Amino acid sequence: MIQCRLKVILKEHNLTQKELCDAIKARPSTICDLCNNNAESIKLSLAEDICKHFNCNISDLFFVI
Repeated sequence: MIQCRLKVILKEHNLTQKELCDAIKARPSTICDLCNNNAESIKLSLAEDICKHFNCNISDLFFVI
């Protein structure tokens, strides 16, 4: 199973979901789904935008359990 660490990353950067949505022009429902590990898929461009925003690698965003 793949888990998303976006909720943790947001907390580490003192950023809200809305602030991230505004910064990368993402839909709030998509970011919410990622934060709650309810997303069934993600566009690679969105993952890239998130990683660029936080200056991290995709392996920092997702992990396999």
